[in-house]
Amino acid sequence: MKWAILFAALTILLMFALRSMPSSYDSAVRARFLEGWPSYTTESLRTWVESHREAARSYVFPVLTLDIVFLLCLGGFLAFGSGGLAQSFGSSKSVIAAVLILPIGYVLIDLAEDLLLMYFLTSPNSISNGAVAFTQAITKLKMFVCGAALLQTAGLAACALWRG
Repeated sequence: MKWAILFAALTILLMFALRSMPSSYDSAVRARFLEGWPSYTTESLRTWVESHREAARSYVFPVLTLDIVFLLCLGGFLAFGSGGLAQSFGSSKSVIAAVLILPIGYVLIDLAEDLLLMYFLTSPNSISNGAVAFTQAITKLKMFVCGAALLQTAGLAACALWRG
């Protein structure tokens, strides 16, 4: 459980770091408009990247780069938290492996999203209807899987508290 606490603390620290970006950054970068519920279109994204080259670069580094560290920390918390709690119940190895599916899935999906966004932000010619639709689907899937992994970890923690 020590690892889960470490990753939780690092996740919270990174949340503060990512929310306190310098005011010199473009407002769209500070709002992290690409990572929330997708509201951009292929054309609006391509236009923004082409007309805001410097802002696009600052979205890639440090924002998305820090987001990769964040997703690893959040995924670590979810994996060590869920796995450690399942282990504390005396669960079999297969049950422990099963509770790791959502945290690992979240990490892989969020990483794929970040890498695709980095590619778009550095290569505006790569922005196509199909690529944007795929990335937006990944963003929505990330939110669902992350929410499910958080609920799983919270549910296991509640069971542990209830069992005493």
